[in-house]
Amino acid sequence: MNARTLSWLAAASAGAVVLWAAAASIAPQPPDAASICASHIKRVGLAVLLYAQDHAERYPPAAGWDALVAPYVIGPSRDDPWRCPSAQSVVGYGLNAAVAQVAWSRFNDTHSTVSMLECDASRRDATGGVRDLPRQPRHGGADMTGYADGHVAAVPRSDAAKLRWRP
Repeated sequence: MNARTLSWLAAASAGAVVLWAAAASIAPQPPDAASICASHIKRVGLAVLLYAQDHAERYPPAAGWDALVAPYVIGPSRDDPWRCPSAQSVVGYGLNAAVAQVAWSRFNDTHSTVSMLECDASRRDATGGVRDLPRQPRHGGADMTGYADGHVAAVPRSDAAKLRWRP
């Protein structure tokens, strides 16, 4: 091989390494536990809203709410939307007990009223309130929280008691 060929091969190899490194840096990364948790709470929270829409705009009753809203849960069937990937418990979420069977029209502020919370539960029909949050926040000092209007936010544990828990 002459010097010109070696030079061309070295440049082509360096270019390939740069392209490979660039492609690796923009390759899709697997979602983190907080993103998966937010997605799960969003899916179950929207299922609760769809249930309410079909039932005189009332939230499901506390007892058995999970079975009532399960047909409305949409999204990939390969994952379990009832469980936070960071949870040690069987179930990771619960319905805010204060919103059970409440008519949509009775909500003063759907944007700030909690409807779904993270909790440590052994059953899918878990309900609760601020006292039922996991012992330790699961996501960097924050708990994923679903609201009555359908949005989800990570709320620092120090702010949990300040949230609107009653419609």
